[in-house]
Amino acid sequence: MLFEQLPVIRTCSTLIAQPFVVENYFELIFSLTLYQLVCNSIRPFNGSPAKIERLVEKDIPAMLELTALTKPGPFSERTIDFGNYVGIFDDQKLVAMAGERLHLPNYSEVSAVCTHPDYVGRGYAALLVYHLTQQILKSGKSAFLHVRQDNERAIQLYQGIGFEIRTDMYFAVMKPKANFRG
Repeated sequence: MLFEQLPVIRTCSTLIAQPFVVENYFELIFSLTLYQLVCNSIRPFNGSPAKIERLVEKDIPAMLELTALTKPGPFSERTIDFGNYVGIFDDQKLVAMAGERLHLPNYSEVSAVCTHPDYVGRGYAALLVYHLTQQILKSGKSAFLHVRQDNERAIQLYQGIGFEIRTDMYFAVMKPKANFRG
């Protein structure tokens, strides 16, 4: 049978445009409703300046620490391989970051937007999202991102940059049921 040829899956996730229905052979671990926002033109940025640095391999431990603290969404040691990640440091401490994850024809996703709780309110997230969105638009693509529907502060930040809500999205993490044999 086909399923016997597949590798063992411990967990998997999906992002889809309609409510998620778990089939009999999966167990839902976690789900939430998101907005997908798109930016085709950027508004002028009036925030406070800060030094933006490109994040590289040596920064992965700090990136993992910041995402574990702030939980911006799925992020692992190799997520940096998806693309352009940038951050703001206070001395040697990574205090804010954002990057590009999904790359589709004509679109790039802004992802992993997060700020250390001690640095919230300084405009770092807005600056990083603006910077990345500006780069994406200059490359001829549109920027998009996903945000929890209850994250009003982030939604306002993104809309202030020029993002508009496109649609609802549904995120789910699931695993095969213990008794599933295929």
